[in-house]
Order: sequence, then C-alpha cells, then structure tokens
Amino acid sequence: MCKIGKNYAVRKKRKIFTETQSQNLKSLLSKKAFLKTVAFCLMAFFATRALLAEQEQAATFTFISVNAAPDIVKSGEDFVVTAKFNTAPEEEAAGYSFYTYAAASPNAVSANFKDMGWVLYKPKSQPDNLKWRSYIIVPNKGFKRRTGQDLTVTHTISTKNWPVGDYRLNVKIVTFINGKDFYRTTNFLVSVVE
Repeated sequence: MCKIGKNYAVRKKRKIFTETQSQNLKSLLSKKAFLKTVAFCLMAFFATRALLAEQEQAATFTFISVNAAPDIVKSGEDFVVTAKFNTAPEEEAAGYSFYTYAAASPNAVSANFKDMGWVLYKPKSQPDNLKWRSYIIVPNKGFKRRTGQDLTVTHTISTKNWPVGDYRLNVKIVTFINGKDFYRTTNFLVSVVE
C-alpha cells in the first residue's frame, strides 16, 4: 500500500469513528432530552392531579339552607340564624362568622355601624374601594372541629340600633382540608322594620 492509500485508510477510519461518536452523542443527547421530557410530563401530571383533587375536595362543601327566623324583625329585636351544611369526609368545619358588604346595607348604616356593634373592614389590597368594604357583625366564632352531613350552626343576632331597611347578610363557615383553610360563604336576607 502506498503512502497516499495508507493515509486515506486512516482518514476513513477517523471519519467512521467520528461519525459513530457523533451518532452516539446525538442518541445520548436525545435520550437525555427524552428522559427530561418524560420527567417534566410526569411532574406536570402529578401536580395537575393534586390540584384537581384539591379543587374537587374544595367543591364538596354544600350549604343545605340558611334561614333567619324571623326574617322580618322589628328594630331592637333578635333573630336567629340557622345554617345547615355538608362537608366532605376529609373536611372539618371549625368556625363561623357573619358579615355584610357596605353596598348591601341601608345607607344609614355607614353613620351608625359603631352604635350597632359592627366593625368596618377595609381590605388591605383596596382600602379605598367602597365595593369591597364590609362590616363584621359577628367576628369569628370557633367550635370543636366536626365533619359530616347535616351539620348546623345557630346564632342569635340582635338588631339593637339597626336602621330600618333590608339587609343582605353573609354567613362564612371556616373549614380545613389537609391543614389548609377554606372559607365557605352564602347570604340571606333580613328586613328591619319600625
């Protein structure tokens, strides 16, 4: 074999070796990329599944009824609110409160809310936005955690110093699922007359 032929054979071997290395490297990189993609998809699947499970648990709470008796009351008299609700098996009810939005109350409330025993609440994110201002009528009342069907919360509210008018009040039930707190809210109507 002549010198030129020998060099050609060496170059050909190098080229073959280089091409083989290149193919191995490409396949190795594609395997890593494939494994990364699979790992990412699995993480996304389990994260989505956990989120959906949490939302499904959160959606299982239901109010059966909320009644004010009487729902038309003379100013200064009391009425009794009874809230019935169901929780999911893993959800524990732990407390309640009553409030109303400023926009859902008679205009005279803004001048008299302190005399009524209410506390004005301004959200930190929008303290000047009247739409989100609310009055706390009954602050958070805790009770022994419980779970199940047909649970009941009963509370007596006095209308002492309440201006005459129609009120849309809210009851908020505090629940816990796996250590996370949830606030379940619904409203009811009460009319105060002279």
